[in-house]
Formats: sequence, C-alpha cells, structure tokens
Amino acid sequence: MTDYRDKLVVPGFVDCHIHYPQTEMIGAYGDQLLGWLQRYTFPVEGRFSDAEHAENISAFFLQQLLSNGTTTALVFATVHPQSVDALFSQAAALNMRLIAGKVNDGSPCA
Repeated sequence: MTDYRDKLVVPGFVDCHIHYPQTEMIGAYGDQLLGWLQRYTFPVEGRFSDAEHAENISAFFLQQLLSNGTTTALVFATVHPQSVDALFSQAAALNMRLIAGKVNDGSPCA
C-alpha cells in the first residue's frame, strides 16, 4: 500500500481547445490575427503534409499534455489527413482520449 496523505490526487485534466500543429510556435512573435496566420501559422502548419513531421510533433505534443496532467483533449489538427492519423496513432499508444479531426478550411497551408 502506498501512503498518499501528503499528496494531491486528482483525475486527469481535460483541455477543451488546443492546436497541436502550433506546438512549435508556443511563445512565438504575435501579430494581428490575419497577419500572424499568414506569416507564421500557415507555413508551420504546411509542414504537416510530411507524415514523419506529423509523427514527431504529435509524439512531443502528447507527451507535453501528459506531463502536465492532461489526459483528454479536443485537439485541432491541420487540413492534412496524415496530421490526424499521426495524432490518433500516438494517442492510442498512450491510452489518451481525444476528440480531433482534419480541419476543413480554405487556408493556404496545404
């Protein structure tokens, strides 16, 4: 038996809105929304057309969630199907619960 008297035991946290393709941009320079999307976000998200890149970032992203106690999340991916496939395969291996899917917008990041 383990003594948890001096510990805080809580269920896993839930993140209801997070963008996994923007993991590499955390703390990046800000701008007005449309300019920021065009100059920074869409070029970064465009790299998710590469399945290996999507696998690497999804693995890092999910480890970051878990290391902060998040076990369930509603996750935005990109327009690239491989970004979603990578996310779900990594999440399944870690026994995480996700609501996610391919983003359907007309952004020029494809």
